[in-house]
Amino acid sequence: MNSALEIVNFVFDTQIVPTQNTPPTVSLKFTAKRYRNKAGQRLDPADSALTLLFVHGVGYHKESWEPCIEVIFQHFNADKAKAKLTEIREAWAIDWQDHGDAALLNRQALRARGDQGIQPNELAVALSTFVNSPHVKGHILVGIAYSLGSAGLLLSVGNGTGNAQTYCSLVLIDPIVLTKELYHNDLQYQATSKFLIKGAKTRRDAWPSKDIASAWLSKRFPWSGWDPRFLRSFVEHGLEQTPDDVRLKCDKKHEVSSYSPSEGIFEAAKAFSRICHNMPIHVIWGETPDLT
Repeated sequence: MNSALEIVNFVFDTQIVPTQNTPPTVSLKFTAKRYRNKAGQRLDPADSALTLLFVHGVGYHKESWEPCIEVIFQHFNADKAKAKLTEIREAWAIDWQDHGDAALLNRQALRARGDQGIQPNELAVALSTFVNSPHVKGHILVGIAYSLGSAGLLLSVGNGTGNAQTYCSLVLIDPIVLTKELYHNDLQYQATSKFLIKGAKTRRDAWPSKDIASAWLSKRFPWSGWDPRFLRSFVEHGLEQTPDDVRLKCDKKHEVSSYSPSEGIFEAAKAFSRICHNMPIHVIWGETPDLT
């Protein structure tokens, strides 16, 4: 990561959304990183300065966004005229409660609830906790989410718990957000869901070392098609070192349950239809249509 950026780690407390087997008193943590420009960081940013909030997709982690965050800061640092028009105050990236560093902190609590994966409505609770925290009080937020993270972001805003007035816009990248009717009537969506579930169930999740993991991943789909910076980030931050090997921080069981169709995906579509009347939403589809 670029040393020109100041990076600080944070841990937040939030509640588990109650499930059939889990009392609402059991709490989960989520982790976050804040990125600021070391050079010329203003103590009193302009009223129009933006704070970018990044939300990853299933199976990833907050550091997945670091290559993108680095490019954004470089872009505005290089183009002074553009920087005057739109100032970036800071950027944040958060981990889902069962992904990345948060998965390690919550391991026992997740097991206590039967190792059920985090659903979009639970991610929405974490996002709402963050947006309503003192760290971004008075900030103008741009919410940026990838894949199923888009559903969590939309739910946090559309259900009124995310302090929607704070956001000036949303950016959704390859969003997994659709109506129940579309899912049940479109065989392509159903096939994609089954493909992701099967892949998560059967994929390898442990290696003797990070070097071996990197070599193995770089030769297989989907990792072989990734930008090298993204793959390095996945190996560095998506895997944990144990006494015997390195393995995925996000448990495969959680990934499988997150890929399964849920009411959160369908409710996010309804939230989208409400939010788009009040703020701009920009949807980006990947150049390579490998899944969606």
